[in-house]
Amino acid sequence: IIVMDEPSSNLDIKSISVLAKMLKILKEKGISIIVAEHRIYYLMDIVDRVFLIDKGKLKKTYTRSEFLKLDKNELNALSLRDKELSKLKVPYLKEGGEYQIKNL
Repeated sequence: IIVMDEPSSNLDIKSISVLAKMLKILKEKGISIIVAEHRIYYLMDIVDRVFLIDKGKLKKTYTRSEFLKLDKNELNALSLRDKELSKLKVPYLKEGGEYQIKNL
């Protein structure tokens, strides 16, 4: 059994992708993995079950299909981030081959 606490913290997108691939390989080898995490988008293809733990107590258990049905508001109520990687939308102007960020 491998236990990981917030393994994606302080990692960039590429590193999180590598982490997800490593976890998938470990799972395919039959190794049990327990991950405590708020950033969950990279785990959606890997998880079998999701356990909600609050202040050291197990509050709820979800099957993978039950968890995938939760919407963004339900996830936020559980202090979890979105199941999909959010894309940053920044308003910009393109002038003369240069991009300028506006209205930030």
